[in-house]
Amino acid sequence: MKSLEYYLRLVEYSSIPLMTLMTLYILSGYGMITPLFNIIGFTYSTSHKIHTLPLIRYLTSILTAIHCYCGIIIMTNRRVRNPVLRNVIAYLALLYAALLTSLTTLAELILFLT
Repeated sequence: MKSLEYYLRLVEYSSIPLMTLMTLYILSGYGMITPLFNIIGFTYSTSHKIHTLPLIRYLTSILTAIHCYCGIIIMTNRRVRNPVLRNVIAYLALLYAALLTSLTTLAELILFLT
């Protein structure tokens, strides 16, 4: 039960930075396709720079993996009573987080090296 508190803290700590990064992505994406966001400083060039920054892409995917994994663990421990099914879901969530993290890392390394 103590580990669930750590998972809950990780979900809480990752939620605001993840929301901030996703808001930046959405605003910069719309800044590239419509002039409406020029008013708040999201011109095409600024939006393009923000939207293609490797650090923001990487942080967003890492925070997404942490947030999803910990959230799934919390939800399954609250809702799923079968321990075998709970473990299967936990392993699948871990597999998802590991794949997302490794694919993102590999993609960023390839982009960096080319």
